[in-house]
Amino acid sequence: MRRQVFGFTIDGETSKDLDDAIWIENGERGVILSISIADVAEHVIKGGYNDTRAYSKVETRYLAQGTSPMLPRQLSEDRLSLLEKAARDTITVRCHLGEDAALERVEVFESELISLKRLTYASADQAVKDADAYLHRELVQCYLWAQKLSSQRQNSGAIAIPLGENFTITEDNKIAAVQYKSQQVIAEFMILANWAIAQFMAQQGINLLFRNHNPKPIAPERQKILQALSGFASPSYLQSLLTNWMEKAVYSPTLTGHFALALPCYCHFTSPIRRYADLINHRIIKAYLHSTQMPYTHSELAAIAQHINQYKVQIQEEKNSYFKARHQQEYQEAVLNTDTLKDLGTKEFSRVLKYVISVGNEEDIFPEVKRRIEAETIARIDLFQIIFHSSFLDLKKAALSYLESKEQEAPSVLLIKFQTDNSWKQLECIYEEPSPYKCWYVVSIDGTTLTHKIGAVGSSKQVAKNKAAVLFLSAYVHSELVNPEERVHTSQEVKAPPPPAPDLVINYIGLLQEISDSMKWEYPVYSFSQTNNTFTCQCVVQWNDQQFIGEGTHSTKKTAKHLAAKSLYEQAQAVISLPLD
Repeated sequence: MRRQVFGFTIDGETSKDLDDAIWIENGERGVILSISIADVAEHVIKGGYNDTRAYSKVETRYLAQGTSPMLPRQLSEDRLSLLEKAARDTITVRCHLGEDAALERVEVFESELISLKRLTYASADQAVKDADAYLHRELVQCYLWAQKLSSQRQNSGAIAIPLGENFTITEDNKIAAVQYKSQQVIAEFMILANWAIAQFMAQQGINLLFRNHNPKPIAPERQKILQALSGFASPSYLQSLLTNWMEKAVYSPTLTGHFALALPCYCHFTSPIRRYADLINHRIIKAYLHSTQMPYTHSELAAIAQHINQYKVQIQEEKNSYFKARHQQEYQEAVLNTDTLKDLGTKEFSRVLKYVISVGNEEDIFPEVKRRIEAETIARIDLFQIIFHSSFLDLKKAALSYLESKEQEAPSVLLIKFQTDNSWKQLECIYEEPSPYKCWYVVSIDGTTLTHKIGAVGSSKQVAKNKAAVLFLSAYVHSELVNPEERVHTSQEVKAPPPPAPDLVINYIGLLQEISDSMKWEYPVYSFSQTNNTFTCQCVVQWNDQQFIGEGTHSTKKTAKHLAAKSLYEQAQAVISLPLD
């Protein structure tokens, strides 16, 4: 006999396959949160036509031209969908949460739901603001406890967390835009339900199709990853870091845990209308509830998991191939049109440059690269592509010439290499003191420690390091890197010409303060030294465990400070908005 349960749905405006309903009520010490999921396994028989179809399709696909459902529409959008005021078979996970949102007890049972209301994300957000709206009190509670669940996950070290109000990291390590607060509510409740089911069944010693996730061997410690996320640079930059550090989540009947969620066990249970893995898990759960024989052996589950994992890899490869072909056509057209190249934004030009380098036609784009270098609008990712992937020496020389005049950007170009190539690792720089400092940039490449012959000279360690990065890149391009023991220890005095007065139209000092406010950095610290009639200003800011130093020299303190702020601002840009896609 199915138990009658309350609930309401919150989905997108155009959603028709409504898998899940939620309900919240007061408990003895906290709340009881009920997540009721469409009981698809009751109506899609193992081995039947619809099951075979679902196995072959694996999941519902949401395409630009429409939806390709895993199950026939009469099932996914009607008979199984949790439509408002319609009686539906469901499986309910009832989670008893303590005052701190800790999961204290789980109940799982077959149920019958008549959805009280079909809310959209927009209408749910509006109902929270309107005290007279239907379900206002329940929604306010849901929002409150979703925040508690999110905070608890973050405190446990989860990587999949909200990023401010506009973005979130999903359980699959994707940076997703968030328009409505109710989206986060549903995300938190579904994570809770999937975790509760995985834990409940694991405690019974029963295998499900678990959802496992692991970091890559090159990933830093969890705390380092969280520190990188706390700075919250551009979404594309963070996405590149997550891609470099994380393996893809996979299905398996063998439990290993979910790193991004910081959970010892996790599964997919909440979307059986549109994911075959969830349907498999529903069948296993129902067999347990009825004390009947398990529907799948361990080897059968492993085969199903492999089928789903391979399908998802294939779909991703097809997407990549489609977009690559489309982009290549656009890039070819852009390269052939000089005016189009000039009008391209920074990000679009970077993509065109990457394509041109990949096909070896750098001469076609060389004039535009030179123009952007002269205009100082070339991006660091472009310099990286040119130095490390181009085979056109003139293009490489142009990039190096630019870095010689913008030496503070050289470490950022190397940083991209370290983040995208596992065989490159930055080692400690070698310094010779006292001032002026002499520095050698030292890098491990495929396990071999290499540097440049002549040390770079600077008035501070940071200045010397920036110049050393330029020398290292130049030595790399010209195949002149050497073992650190082969360094040349010649004393040399570098006399730089007095810098011209900079254009003071851009207030870099103010820009730095704005960045510090938005990134929650310490404010920059300025210090001055004077030699004869020349002032040197150092601008220092600490971000996480990394220190940035900008330096400026001029005959006036004001201009020296401006130059130092500009130097540090340009370094900060590499961290804040590096386009690594």
